[in-house]
Amino acid sequence: MLGRRALREEWAETIVALAEMHAKSVELVMWLGLYAVEKGQWWASFLVKEYWERSDARASEEARAMVIEALGVSLRDPDKYARRLAVEALLKIGNARAVEPLIAALRDPDAAVRAFAALALEEIGDARAVEPLIAALRDPDIDVRIFAAWALGKIGAPAVEPLIAALRAPDKYMRRGAARALGKIGAPAVEPLIAALRDPNADVRWEAAYALGKIDDARALPELERLAREDPSPHLADAAREAIARIRERMEKTD
Repeated sequence: MLGRRALREEWAETIVALAEMHAKSVELVMWLGLYAVEKGQWWASFLVKEYWERSDARASEEARAMVIEALGVSLRDPDKYARRLAVEALLKIGNARAVEPLIAALRDPDAAVRAFAALALEEIGDARAVEPLIAALRDPDIDVRIFAAWALGKIGAPAVEPLIAALRAPDKYMRRGAARALGKIGAPAVEPLIAALRDPNADVRWEAAYALGKIDDARALPELERLAREDPSPHLADAAREAIARIRERMEKTD
C-alpha cells in the first residue's frame, strides 16, 4: 500500500507499526532490505533492522542475512555516525554473516568505527578475522589495539601461530598486542611469551610477564626470576615478582 513512500524517513514509525501486524514478516524484511540496499539509504537499513528485531522474522536466517546486508550499506555512508551505528548494530546481531563487513570496517577512517568492529569480531570469534585483527594491533588508536587483542584471544587456537609471528614484528604496538592476546589464549602461548620477556621494549616485556602470571605455568619461572633481578624498570620487575608469586601459589596448592 505504501509502495515507494514506505522508505521515506517520515514514514518510519508507521511502516514499523504496520509491519508488526504483517503476516509475512520474512517477505517484508526481504522487500525492505532490498529497497534499502538499492537506494543506499543508511536510515532505511536501520528501519529494516528495527522491524526484523520486533517481528517473527528474527527466527529466519534469510531475513538475518538481509538485515546484515542492509547494514553494510551504512558502513559505506560518508557520515561517520551512521557507520558507528551500523557497526554497533552488527555487534548486537553477533552473527558470522557479519564478519566480512566488520573486517572491512577495521579499515574505516574513524577510530570509533574500527574499535566497535574489533569488539564485534571478538563477540563472533571467527577465524577469518585473524589476519585483519593482527594488522589492527598496530592501529594508531589504543582502543582499537586493545580490542583487537581481546578479539584474537577469544578466537584462540587459530590465532596462535600468526600471533607468535607478530611477536617478532618490528612494530612495538603489534608485539605488545600479540603478547596480550596470547596471554588470553593460555598454555599454547607459554614458550613464545617466555621469549618475549627479552623483548627490547619494556611495555612488551611487561605484557608478557603479566600474561605468564595469568597462565600459571612453571616453565616461565627461570626467566621471570631473571627479569625480577635484572630488569632496569622497577614497574616491570614488580610485574615479574607478582607473576612468580601467582605461579608458586598455584604450585603449592597443586602439591
